[in-house]
Amino acid sequence: MEAKVEKYLSVEAPVADFKIHLDKLASIVSSYDIKTLQELAGVEGLASRLGVSLSLGVKNSDVSARQIIYGSNKYTEKPFKSFWTFLWEALQDITLNILMVCGVVSIGVGLATEGWPKGTYDRLGILLSIFLVVIVTAISDYKQSLQFRDLDKEKKNIFIQVTRDGSRHKDSVYDLVVGDLVHLSIGDLVPTDEIFVSGYSLLIDQSSLSVVTIIVVAVPERLPLAVTLSLAFAMKKLMDNKALVRHLSACETMGSATCICTDKTGTLTTNQMVVDKIWICEKTKKVEADIGGDAITLNISENALAFLLQAIFHNTGAKVVKDKDGKKSILGTPTESAILEYGMLVGGNIIPDSGYTLVAVVGIKDPVRPGVKNAVKTCLDAGITMRMVTGDNIKTAKAIAKECGILTADGLAIEGPEFRNKTPDEMRHIIPRIQVIARSLPMDKLVLINNLRGMFKEIAVVTGDGTNDAPALHEADIGFAMGIAGTEVAKESADIIVLDDNFSTIVSVAKWGRSVYIIFKSLCNDLSTHFTAVQLLRVNLIMDTLGAIALATEPPHDGLMSRPPVGREVSLISTMMWRNIIGQSTFQLAILLVFNFIGKQILRLEGSETTIVLSIFIFNTFVFCQVFNEINCRDMEKINVFRGIFGSWIFLGVIISIVVLQVVIVEFLGTFASTMPLSLELWLLSVLIGAVSLIVAVILKLITIEQRNTKHYDGYDLLSNGPELA
Repeated sequence: MEAKVEKYLSVEAPVADFKIHLDKLASIVSSYDIKTLQELAGVEGLASRLGVSLSLGVKNSDVSARQIIYGSNKYTEKPFKSFWTFLWEALQDITLNILMVCGVVSIGVGLATEGWPKGTYDRLGILLSIFLVVIVTAISDYKQSLQFRDLDKEKKNIFIQVTRDGSRHKDSVYDLVVGDLVHLSIGDLVPTDEIFVSGYSLLIDQSSLSVVTIIVVAVPERLPLAVTLSLAFAMKKLMDNKALVRHLSACETMGSATCICTDKTGTLTTNQMVVDKIWICEKTKKVEADIGGDAITLNISENALAFLLQAIFHNTGAKVVKDKDGKKSILGTPTESAILEYGMLVGGNIIPDSGYTLVAVVGIKDPVRPGVKNAVKTCLDAGITMRMVTGDNIKTAKAIAKECGILTADGLAIEGPEFRNKTPDEMRHIIPRIQVIARSLPMDKLVLINNLRGMFKEIAVVTGDGTNDAPALHEADIGFAMGIAGTEVAKESADIIVLDDNFSTIVSVAKWGRSVYIIFKSLCNDLSTHFTAVQLLRVNLIMDTLGAIALATEPPHDGLMSRPPVGREVSLISTMMWRNIIGQSTFQLAILLVFNFIGKQILRLEGSETTIVLSIFIFNTFVFCQVFNEINCRDMEKINVFRGIFGSWIFLGVIISIVVLQVVIVEFLGTFASTMPLSLELWLLSVLIGAVSLIVAVILKLITIEQRNTKHYDGYDLLSNGPELA
């Protein structure tokens, strides 16, 4: 019986030779309609109706037509919030609402008692300050929402292997069309509704289909703006450094990491096997990348070379394919790809299908990534213990660990079967010495992480790329998944995704994490005092918002990685910080009280406006004390707080903006801001007194603070809290 012609979505369908309607396709896959599939003569019949070859895939010339007729592999997303939405949400703060009501009532009282316009000056200043705070909050929230949107796009933009026109390559899931031949590997997310063509041992986990994800695009409840700014700034910078932060708090936690449990293949090494040596015709030859195939085949007979090529090309499962540009590339496991690439190097081309003999043995290696040795050394100098957990045999693991600098003379290398059979007491004794676990299973990594966190109170970092690494990635304080070699399951379980699969990127995250932690401590040094309502709001706006931006955008310096990690139970506000806070508070309070009570005599002020001038001078002095204290907060331990300041242009820009804003308010907004111009002498004196904060900070840093624990539990000496010049 002749098949009935389907109704097409477009007049282009007959031209493109498509003979099945979108609704029927949707019905087959959504309802698991095997009966309809059988009526179409199975997978082969469906492929025929879609104009697809099961060996060559979709034609590149048909892609645009398929997108027009069947649609693209995208769905309409809910629009993100606009800036005005965040502005409205910022206005919902109960404290700001109370201030606004009080400000409006105050304007009414001022108009009734003092008349227009004098009765509105202070009151309008309050409303203006509220408006500025709302604007800054809305801008901060909106920028974070944009970052989360970019993060969400990056997470969803998965690349999958697909065959088109006989060429197998990777494409974004967004570019897939109906009829594409998709190749799935272990741990891949199924990117579309699909029909199984060929394969073995296929098992699909559909649990992710029932998970509801809510994207947080606003500041977490009661999280100070300064903290959020520093985390968001660090997250943006880490994205530039090929680290995609999925959880905002991971930035700060990474700064306290005490140990890193890392994979070998693809993280410490390149995951690209290369032939290092070959034995053939009773001769051993060293294979180097910078020499050609002629040099390698020198002194090898033609018959032996022919046998070698046959052995290589017929005993490897890797394939040589051409991409869209016609360039050859190799798809397959790293080991077989290395041998196949070597065969191409020595002149392989087309080979017959019979008569094979093994005539050579090749030695291959997975080279260590450039920069890994320095990165490992940086971690060790920072007091971060390095451990390598790999499935390779112990000889290979020890060789790579020694080359990277992970395995030391007193370190322990152990095999997975031996490790997992240890009792808890034995674990307690050997784990501090373990630097390499070879022939390990993913469960060994999980056991190691649980013991490090529970038994030794370590802040543990783990890297992983496989589906079976998901439990360890989830249990660790910080989980790193590889962006290139990692499966989608591993990425979903991780806190941070390393987009370039490079261990050096993990070190960059640690450096930024320590910077964020130091910024948190610096922000605890904020001081306040009692002024008029407008002055208090102005100080809050300037020091809390602009000051937070100045400190939050400070880039990390190399000195951060020469300090030991911070323990899990260490208080955020340390004894050293209390020393600085109490010292600066005492100095500023004493200065302001002295000028408050005998300032007129000290400054020799005369006239009817001496009280107003003195009040403005005291406020001006307080502001400059905070400006110089911002500089002190750049480093709470070292005396030289100006080191690297010219490399932090955002910090300098904010400090200059604060000073300029203060000058404008005092000198030009007199009546409106309840101020009046000060003489040059009073300006210079305000700046000079503020600068004394720098001297006070030096004196405070000369006071040595005893450290309770002189050694970190893993054996690294803690740095002293005495003063340092640089």
